[in-house]
Amino acid sequence: MNRIFVLIFLATLSACASKGITAQTPEWVERNQDRRFPPEQFWIGVSSAVGSNAEEKAKEAAIKQIAAQFKTTVRAKTTFTKREETEGANAIFTQSLDEKIDNLIENVELTGARIVETHKQGIRVFALAVLSKDDFLRPLRRELQAYQTSLAERLATAESFAGKDVATAINAYLEVINTLDEAEPKREFFNRISGEVFEFSKAVQPSAVEAAMRSTLADVRLTMVSGNNQTGSLGRAFEKPLVVKATTKSGMPLRGLSIVFTAGETELGKVTTNNEGVASFSPIAQADGVQGGKGKIIASLELKQLSPRMRNEVRQNASVSFDFTLKALNFACELDLSEIEDDRARRTIEQKLSDALSKNGATLKVGAPLIVKATVSAREAASVQGMSGEVIVKDVTLTLQFQRRGGGVLSSTSFTAKGLGNDAESAIAKALSEIRIPPARLAEPIAKAQSAQE
Repeated sequence: MNRIFVLIFLATLSACASKGITAQTPEWVERNQDRRFPPEQFWIGVSSAVGSNAEEKAKEAAIKQIAAQFKTTVRAKTTFTKREETEGANAIFTQSLDEKIDNLIENVELTGARIVETHKQGIRVFALAVLSKDDFLRPLRRELQAYQTSLAERLATAESFAGKDVATAINAYLEVINTLDEAEPKREFFNRISGEVFEFSKAVQPSAVEAAMRSTLADVRLTMVSGNNQTGSLGRAFEKPLVVKATTKSGMPLRGLSIVFTAGETELGKVTTNNEGVASFSPIAQADGVQGGKGKIIASLELKQLSPRMRNEVRQNASVSFDFTLKALNFACELDLSEIEDDRARRTIEQKLSDALSKNGATLKVGAPLIVKATVSAREAASVQGMSGEVIVKDVTLTLQFQRRGGGVLSSTSFTAKGLGNDAESAIAKALSEIRIPPARLAEPIAKAQSAQE
């Protein structure tokens, strides 16, 4: 009997001890919830870690848990409102609104996120992070209200000049569009995170601005003055400039319009119209878009901010095409990419550079007298706290030197890009993958190298 009593007593002690241990474990460790921080008012993140620096690792992971909730919440709400589903409402934007929001949530700072408690259980350390929804959303709401004020002021300026000073009105409308381009992703981000509905006034809705812009642009005409049907040598300026004139339908000159000159996919340059509405540009002959020695240079209003559809509409009246004949160079060169250490980045640069050189008449050949040597330099532009932790930003420069095989640099050019990564190496590799090498940018250094070799 005494033995039975002892066993019952020990079992009771064990149960009490077990309950005591459980009672000491915080609610947020067991359930990922905490009554002190109700979900309608706070985002919370719970994580744990073991080993060296376990507490710091747990804290960092808890903050990332909140970031993960942001991503899940925003990306899950992919259905737009009726305004956004209406055909043409988003045509004013050149980039997907969802893509912009996705970029935004990757880089937004979790202002106000803090660690409120840690708990050690055995060898494991737990951390609780919280973020007040009101504290986080309040500055976003103020920012949107400031955008509303700015949009209204810029639109009033545009409307006041419409019909009087077309060029000033167009530039003012473009400022409205630029502001919308910044504000709209933030507005959508705010709505998806907060559950609220913040709308800009009807007058500054994308569809309304696009309609007003289209009406103003309909009065613009661009005509050719001189410079058509020239023959040019690759990498050298044409003998005569390309000259265009911007006017209204009634013939009134339009001063202050930005005219961009493009060949193929390459922007050659841009010029602002003078008091007579005239823009004169002297381009370098290059091979982009040239077929059978024949090419075109298009002069049009610079409207990058507008959608491709709207730009095409405008170009019917506000663009001119200059025909030219190109005297192309035929030469052989060898690529030297030995200083690009990352294999994937080296392959990417090799493909881009090979395509650009071939469009300029180059044949790649081992042992060629001309060597195109690529070197890479990078500097740290910033270190930012992204949604997935600290991100390194690198400014990367790719320099191309055209050299004699026996030594000596004949000409050079360079290209730059930014890269983001978890470390320096990945940031540089990302930047190199983003670098563009337009064929037109190689035309002049190629011509200089050829001339120096002759």
